Amino acid sequence: MPEILDLGCGAGSQTLQLAKLTQGSIISVDNNSPSIEKLNQKLAQLSLTDPIWGQIGDMAELTVTQSSFDMIWSEGALYNVGVQRALSICKGPYYVKAAT
Repeated sequence: MPEILDLGCGAGSQTLQLAKLTQGSIISVDNNSPSIEKLNQKLAQLSLTDPIWGQIGDMAELTVTQSSFDMIWSEGALYNVGVQRALSICKGPYYVKAAT
């Protein structure tokens, strides 16, 4: 199953869309506590809390090991991490979906 990292997820509308497309795990990261709380509430209501969850955090300060995700998803926030950093935490082949 793919492991997806959703960077800058906000309240998680794209996380919920991703959840419909995969049975893999999704970790959604945003530094806005109310947004993550809202996402986690939605996930609980939809019984999607495992293996999908929201995490409060600064994506520029991620503490993840290299080559730990199959895909990075980021809508308008990848610049906070940078493409090189995003690629370093992806398993090869690289799948990075980013919008500016």
